[in-house]
Amino acid sequence: MFSTRQEASITEEEADELIEAICKKLAEKHLLEAAVLALETTYPATFYGSQALLVLEPLLGGSLDLFFPGIPYRKFQALMENRRLVQRLLARMDEYIDDRLTRRKTAKNKRWRWR
Repeated sequence: MFSTRQEASITEEEADELIEAICKKLAEKHLLEAAVLALETTYPATFYGSQALLVLEPLLGGSLDLFFPGIPYRKFQALMENRRLVQRLLARMDEYIDDRLTRRKTAKNKRWRWR
């Protein structure tokens, strides 16, 4: 939106790849529900959060690698700046959660089925 740097923009393909990578990392760490809760409660302030990420980049630049290795800091900041992309991220997280619940129910039904 108000970004002044050219490298902060993100294409649709990059956004899709980034959203998928974030969801996979969160699913591996079993943090999808917590991430959805955090994003839903702070959704109105995501733009301000993305601007705070931009300001704090010199301090936090390397710390994103602790939680999401391989995800570029600037692309993450650009993703969080765009509310439409944050909505896509939330929708994809919900799909991951639904998938996991469906797999659990299927496995549970197979395990407890009377023969």
